[in-house]
Amino acid sequence: FESKVEQLDPQTLANCAWAYGKLGEKPSVEFLKAWYSGFRSGYKSFSSNALANTLWGFSKLDIMPSDAFMAKWYESFALKRGSFSGQDLSSVLWAMGKLRLDPSEDFLQIWVEEFTNKMRSTEGTNLAQVIWSLARLGIRPRQAFIDSWNECFLSAQCTSYDNGTWSNALW
Repeated sequence: FESKVEQLDPQTLANCAWAYGKLGEKPSVEFLKAWYSGFRSGYKSFSSNALANTLWGFSKLDIMPSDAFMAKWYESFALKRGSFSGQDLSSVLWAMGKLRLDPSEDFLQIWVEEFTNKMRSTEGTNLAQVIWSLARLGIRPRQAFIDSWNECFLSAQCTSYDNGTWSNALW
């Protein structure tokens, strides 16, 4: 892997991070060094979904990303403005909440704008994930965001929510 990482496209790199997270298997230090090298080379080409999957994979493994990584990740996130799905955005915030990262102000401004635009098409479980993540990060959104969130969450088919969705939303 180490000798081929520079040849891998961003989606393949993101899939590696996601797969390790899904398996619950921490990669070796050598793998992570090579992976970070590949990310540094192609971070601007990562899709919105690849960025979300990367952070999700790290959070599942409790791998705290370095400040240098997060600076490039934030830069790429800003470049992808307008292309994130509601699920991507909820996964990103969930990962930050799980790792207890302190999101940058610039990131939060973009994230809120993006999520506000996608909120009405976001599934209830992802809406619950967002409100849990904000609470875990100690972030109190503006009242307009909360009002929109409440409207979306309660207008969805609430009877189809499982207990986890309700508990995350109420937490």
